[in-house]
Amino acid sequence: DAYSFTDGSTDKPFSISAWVFVGDISTDNGPLVTKVDFTASTATEYLLKQANGKIQMFMYDTSKSTSGHAIRSLANASSLTNNTWHHVVMTYDGSDSQNGITLYTDGSETAATKTATQTVVDGTPVVYENMRNTTTPLIIGATQDGAANETAARVFEDRMADVVIFDKELSSAEVTEVYNAGKILEMTTFSAYSNIVSWFKMGDADDTTGTGGIKDY
Repeated sequence: DAYSFTDGSTDKPFSISAWVFVGDISTDNGPLVTKVDFTASTATEYLLKQANGKIQMFMYDTSKSTSGHAIRSLANASSLTNNTWHHVVMTYDGSDSQNGITLYTDGSETAATKTATQTVVDGTPVVYENMRNTTTPLIIGATQDGAANETAARVFEDRMADVVIFDKELSSAEVTEVYNAGKILEMTTFSAYSNIVSWFKMGDADDTTGTGGIKDY
């Protein structure tokens, strides 16, 4: 529930921040942070991913279809480069509209195209209304159905660090603060620290390998 940003009738603001390293943007394509299971009819909420160096955010209304009714923001061009750590952020204002999604790379807003899908039933447009609270877990680096679909861009092939989830729409100034001139920020010093839902360092401090090794700080 902590990661489902909806009250059942409207969306709530939230943001996701992560440091990502992609080996080859010409071939690599995969999820960064998700609450998605495309094998179930009502188990998709949101998907932050990179596709060939382009940051993409999808949000789904599963009361309409598994993934057909969505709002999305897709970067117009690659903002990631090969073998380089980049800081990516998505923010959402909770407006139930694709226009409320903003993408950032390395502290600067990333130009993106924002669209929504709809169908027509008996002459009436059926559109995205809001995300639904599902039992699908939050997954870092894959979708819930990723293990069975590694060839379908369901698993991230590369590296991530310092994944942070916020219960607010970060301002551009706050995004710049988290970017910290290209250095990973000690999040306890962040001005909106109280709005952090979860902070996964992904390899630092008390983290270990194996099951349960990644701690929520």
